[in-house]
Amino acid sequence: MHQKNNIIQWNCRGLSHNLNEVQLLMQQYNPLAICLQETFLKPTDLRLVPFKHFVSYHHYGTGDDKVSGGVSIIVNRNVAQSEITLNSPLQVIAVRVTLHVPITICSIYLPPSLSLNLRELDDLVAQLPSPYILLGDFNGHHSFWGSSDDNTRGKLIADFIYDNDLCIFNDESPTYFCSKNQTFSHLDLTISSPSLFQDFSWSVHDDLCHSDHYPVILRNNGPSPVDRPQRWKLSKANWPLFEALCISSFSQDDLDEAEDPMEIFTTILQDVSGQAIRKTSTTPKRFNKPWFNEDCKTALKERNRALRLIERSPTADNMASFRIARAKARRTIRQAKRSSWQEYVSRINSRTSSKSVWDRIRRIKGEADTISVNHLEVDGSTLTTLPGIANSLGHNFSYNSSSNFSSDAFRRV
Repeated sequence: MHQKNNIIQWNCRGLSHNLNEVQLLMQQYNPLAICLQETFLKPTDLRLVPFKHFVSYHHYGTGDDKVSGGVSIIVNRNVAQSEITLNSPLQVIAVRVTLHVPITICSIYLPPSLSLNLRELDDLVAQLPSPYILLGDFNGHHSFWGSSDDNTRGKLIADFIYDNDLCIFNDESPTYFCSKNQTFSHLDLTISSPSLFQDFSWSVHDDLCHSDHYPVILRNNGPSPVDRPQRWKLSKANWPLFEALCISSFSQDDLDEAEDPMEIFTTILQDVSGQAIRKTSTTPKRFNKPWFNEDCKTALKERNRALRLIERSPTADNMASFRIARAKARRTIRQAKRSSWQEYVSRINSRTSSKSVWDRIRRIKGEADTISVNHLEVDGSTLTTLPGIANSLGHNFSYNSSSNFSSDAFRRV
């Protein structure tokens, strides 16, 4: 799946604990964003959960000795984005992203022990720029989304949905498995503004991924986001050809006689560059994990097969088999990562150049290109599209470099 227009939501029951599973979900779905609940993170934990090529936003859990709760949103850095500042007692975080349209995604976790009231939810959505999607673990039961009974929390959430004219994507598929009772529940909800309801398809992942909640996949049905920006492959350029084309293509007389010499120069330069220098692909890049080998695939299939048995027949024997398969899968993945790591660092020896050594150190530390595309505030309005942001920056760069800017600056002095 090469498109990055998916959104994943998941109560991961500890981001550090299930980091490998999150990385595998990213590899499988190449998402625009992942909304996580019960991350159990402290600010000091962030160095343990780097996400290369993604930008992370966190609302930290509570507790001193044992952290509980916490929510995160992890967004592909090539997508235009900006964090939304929220004033809420709830465990929430929101980010505005540009997909086929600018949308607000909000990751939310409502603990079972929380004394929730309707006003807190109403105040939250009043702060979210429309259209928006709420994704998270609401811990409420109601027949509206497939529960066999209605509890107080579920009735409150249903009232919140009705009162705010919102839509719910859930199709009555269970999203939570209680291993103690071998029962399935519907705790994770995806709620949106009406204008987005037809733009996405909702489904539950077929594996618990070492949590007690299933990941939920929200697929965009609309146009794909803007293609990945192309870059010149300067290291693979044919410079002799580039020089020869420049000599033959540029004419000082033509530039002097042109009404807009800069436009002519730019057009010729782009044409010459296109013949001598290759560009990167527009297809979103997949970030496959080098440690994910055949043993990992087999172990995950066995874990999935054991889970299917529980879903059909939740007996004690099937539960025991599932626990064994789950532990084996976790052990296999950890061993594969350890072996891959040992192979990676073993390539450094006395003959390795210092540049290669430092390149590897930067990769190990996750210090690759982490620059993200941010929404831009200009004259009281927000630019959310990549062309709009680029044009605004280009206009300002051009003006600041022009003689008009220099004259204005001189007059102010």
